[in-house]
Amino acid sequence: MELFDTKGTPPNIRFSYLCPDDIPKPIVIMKKSLMLLCVSLICTALFAQPYSDREESFTLTRYAGHYMFTADINGTAPATIMLESGIPALLVDSTFAFGSGCFKDLQLEASDRSINLGGDKFRISHTANGTVRIGRSTSYRGKIWILSGYADHREISIPLQYFYNEADNGSSIMYIDLAGGHLDMYCRDHMNSLNLKEWNVSRINTRTYMDMPAVKTVMTVREGGRDRKLKGNYVIDFGNAEMMALFNHDKKVQKFLDSNSDMQLQDAKTPGGQVIGQIILSDECTLLGKTIPDAVILITRTGSKFTSQGLLGLKFFLAAPVILDFDRSRLYVK
Repeated sequence: MELFDTKGTPPNIRFSYLCPDDIPKPIVIMKKSLMLLCVSLICTALFAQPYSDREESFTLTRYAGHYMFTADINGTAPATIMLESGIPALLVDSTFAFGSGCFKDLQLEASDRSINLGGDKFRISHTANGTVRIGRSTSYRGKIWILSGYADHREISIPLQYFYNEADNGSSIMYIDLAGGHLDMYCRDHMNSLNLKEWNVSRINTRTYMDMPAVKTVMTVREGGRDRKLKGNYVIDFGNAEMMALFNHDKKVQKFLDSNSDMQLQDAKTPGGQVIGQIILSDECTLLGKTIPDAVILITRTGSKFTSQGLLGLKFFLAAPVILDFDRSRLYVK
């Protein structure tokens, strides 16, 4: 915005030809106002968020060991949304789906399938494929499953690997700070402007059960005064409340356990007392450049269809902010 004419001074005001004592008070006031306006505009330019029109932020809150946020769905009604990445589709409670009107434009098909989520089985009443708008400019694209009796503390669970920033040509880049309580949809220009030299970077792959995102790395577990290493492919799972869950059926995990038979293992039980696996109470666990003290590692008997060695969960991502650049298949850990 140009505040002055082409000669650099406001029209009809020639400050350079007037002595200070000769300047009329209205002109002095005008000059001061223009100076203040210029300073204000400069400060605004310096401190404004340059990408705010192409980005969106969601506030995360913790509930029952998981992270939630609230956003309007398809511009129709607000929903409590659980942040996920270890599921293959958007999951929505049937009461909310049909009562809110948010999904009325989808071509639904009746289903007789079911899904097991952490030991809880839900009937899938309907399925669809489509796009769901979340908030102002974020969208989900992919499978949609309507579940009977799913509502508890959330109406919807959405796998973040299918989040897209429609204000930035459909890019899929997100900054997640669980400790700070926010998820930011970045634009590509913002991502390109960052200095990421001090961040640990890993390639994201989808060579997993139902194409869930994963990273290959070496996990070092210190227990009983010894370092024990397990190289594997670990699914990024924001729905897993633990730091790591290893699959007992996996051959690499079994070899790891057999070669470290001196480790102290304890039974992992549900609140009702049912044994669902074992746990390693480590002194510390290191992977992807981060060391987590007193990490609890679950060895689970569930997830027999998974082809990866384990699930990398929330207690890892609480240790540091991360950037997920799904466009370029990169995970950055600060």
